[in-house]
Amino acid sequence: MAVPPCFTRIAAVLALTVFSALGCSANGSPTSSGAEAAVDRLAGSPTSADQRQDRPASASTQAVVTPAQARTLLTRNRQLWARAIRNQGAGLEKILADTALRQSRAKIRFDRLLGRTATLPTPISQVQVYVPRPLGNLDWFAASFRESGGYGTAVLARTGGSWKLVSGSWSRVKPPAVALDKGGSAVGVADGDGQRLLLSPRQLAVTFAKNQATFGQAGTQVLADGIYTNEAGAARRAERQAVEGQWLVQRQDRAGKSLYALRTVDGGALVWHSITDTQTFTALRRDVQELRFTQDSARALSQGRAFTTTATITAHGTFLTHIPANTGKARTIGDYYTLADVRGR
Repeated sequence: MAVPPCFTRIAAVLALTVFSALGCSANGSPTSSGAEAAVDRLAGSPTSADQRQDRPASASTQAVVTPAQARTLLTRNRQLWARAIRNQGAGLEKILADTALRQSRAKIRFDRLLGRTATLPTPISQVQVYVPRPLGNLDWFAASFRESGGYGTAVLARTGGSWKLVSGSWSRVKPPAVALDKGGSAVGVADGDGQRLLLSPRQLAVTFAKNQATFGQAGTQVLADGIYTNEAGAARRAERQAVEGQWLVQRQDRAGKSLYALRTVDGGALVWHSITDTQTFTALRRDVQELRFTQDSARALSQGRAFTTTATITAHGTFLTHIPANTGKARTIGDYYTLADVRGR
């Protein structure tokens, strides 16, 4: 089964496979339509990705865009994304933000180091959009679709005066159905809202990051077993054991600040969350066996170098997790995970 390539899915940095790579088509060009000018007006004039155009708390509770407008924004975003990739990332900050921007820049660099044709966003079908009513001061919506033989999602938020892709995921399993209110809007969940849920979206994000940092050991009472938790932890422990006595392996996983969550029909919630993952290898003695990374992206980012003193790998991941209502365990069902940098000496 094909896996999509514009980002990377959970992938190994040594010889073992820990996480894998996200795909995008390598050909095809963005199409234009008569609706583009209208979409540009709807999206607003792009400015800095670090700025956010907030809305007063007293603003209307109507959904910020209609489902039809959300579909058009998603289509236009993917077209502009492909154009930016062809231009070696020029203008990416106008259409992507947060973890999605860091991941796409890393993927462009990775393709360049390998001498490969830039991988473009893959075609999508069966698109569904979920537009929540305003919650706090952030405007956003989510979309789900079929992509590369699996199920993709995307989150677009209005930041810096324009709509930008900020998160997403891909998985082999279909996400739980999103709940809609009587007006047809999705039901958003605030970061700290754990009402009728096993844990709040913020608690989930922090617990998941701790699980990653402890090689799958922490948070097992609320996180379900799977490829992103205990299986990933076991593979990483095996990597650590492979260099035991020669290299000290340490991890630091920091939960991202931005969270996006929607209620599901089963009473739970879907949460898009992120981590910045730093893995450090420190030589324990002078005559240490040199360290080389054999997985494609790690090898490319290290440019095939051998390390004898220290090495640090930085990665960015976005994840889609389902929190159940009150009982059970939270299950991570999809991700985009991208190695961003390898350095050391």
